[in-house]
Amino acid sequence: MEQLLVWMGVTALVLAIFVPYFISHRRQLFATAERRKEAHELGIHKPKAQFPMIDRSKCIGCGSCVLACPEGDVIGVVWGTAEVINGMRCIGHGFCEKVCPVGALKVGMGDITSRPDIPILSPVNETTVPGMFIAGELGGLSLIRNAIAQGNMVVEEITKRKGASTRSDEPAVHKVQTGSSELNTALTNIKNDLSKNKITTKGDILDVIIVGAGPAGLSAALTAIKNELSYIVVDEKQVGGTILHYPRQKVVMTQPVEIPLFGWLTKPEYSKEVLMETWEALVGQFNMQVVTGTGVQSVRKSDGMFEVATTSKSYYSRQVVLAMGRRGTPRKLECPGEELPKVMYQLVDARSYTDKHMLVVGGGDSAVEAVVGLARQSGNVVSVSYRKSAFFRVKKKNEDAINKLLASKSILPFFDSEVVEVLPESVLLKTKDGVIEIPNDFIIVQIGGTPPFEMLRGMGIQFGGDQKPISSLTAV
Repeated sequence: MEQLLVWMGVTALVLAIFVPYFISHRRQLFATAERRKEAHELGIHKPKAQFPMIDRSKCIGCGSCVLACPEGDVIGVVWGTAEVINGMRCIGHGFCEKVCPVGALKVGMGDITSRPDIPILSPVNETTVPGMFIAGELGGLSLIRNAIAQGNMVVEEITKRKGASTRSDEPAVHKVQTGSSELNTALTNIKNDLSKNKITTKGDILDVIIVGAGPAGLSAALTAIKNELSYIVVDEKQVGGTILHYPRQKVVMTQPVEIPLFGWLTKPEYSKEVLMETWEALVGQFNMQVVTGTGVQSVRKSDGMFEVATTSKSYYSRQVVLAMGRRGTPRKLECPGEELPKVMYQLVDARSYTDKHMLVVGGGDSAVEAVVGLARQSGNVVSVSYRKSAFFRVKKKNEDAINKLLASKSILPFFDSEVVEVLPESVLLKTKDGVIEIPNDFIIVQIGGTPPFEMLRGMGIQFGGDQKPISSLTAV
């Protein structure tokens, strides 16, 4: 009898522990499966760029990847196997890949052969135009860490190629006799070409021209300095690239990364201001050859040399690094009144706006960050217009912040809406219930931009969706 009581006690203890766990686990599985179904219906399961590629034959369903992801809901365990839930939210931290105990997961671009928004790149980020490289988010990978690493990688490859070259790689120089007709003809041709500004003298041909002065471009320039390459950096705006467009005091997740000639950024997060101060200090310290306020109009290759035509002059080089990002030209509202000065396409400092009726247009991370920043300022009435029914393309941190504002009714959301007209003191919004008018002092438009893909195609660069032979180049 005593033994039976012991067994009954042990059984009760096991059931008390196992049954609640089993019920909780089943609920979690059903909830994850439901989120996956919803993601498929909304189309957010498809990644925009990098994403976790899962080998289902290796996955043991431990869930370590789910816990490691700081963005939340990118991955979930569905019936014992990890699956991508919200692929759009992945920005490539790579923590999930690091913690997987069986190596069943890798973060990358996957098969991009049908992606019209991703350029075809070799393992060293060379495009389908030999000698033209891409570094940074233009190639599809986000994060400052990736931009810095790629800027360094492509210039190291350029340095390697320069070191491997010999004098036989140089254009052939014909030996001619002094006073011969051949010499006179050659000198005349060179003189004519120089007068027409078609070529430069040999001393003006750089090893590399870097387009873009953001993290990728400046990393490339620092590597060029380290390896004693001749170079120049051109940018249509200022030093900083994408960071320049971040709101004041925005915290940026970088992960530890090594900047050439500088050392390591060891903290997991830095503010916009700290990163900008770091880059500006490096530009001054190393006397970096950076030309700002100069936009690139075209890049052409002829006889093994590139001509980069800018709004101020043309530069010539043996190699080119494109590091100008994917932001491109901001998309407009395309409605009456959008030319009014109160319509802006960037929010630099939310503290500049108090006691105002503010409207933010958009539903991505930039829009949500603008809403959160403006809502914190005294006296502001902040509205947000988004063409979809909910915010689902934002980082976990931003999602938590905007949901808190929505729950407290601190902002006025207008989902499934669009701006149809901007008036001096108000805005007309088209909603499911018809056109409404709301008071307005300023509009912050954050609806993305038109990437410079057509410009790249004009340079001869092929994309994943282009129906052309890809030769031996592969996608990263």
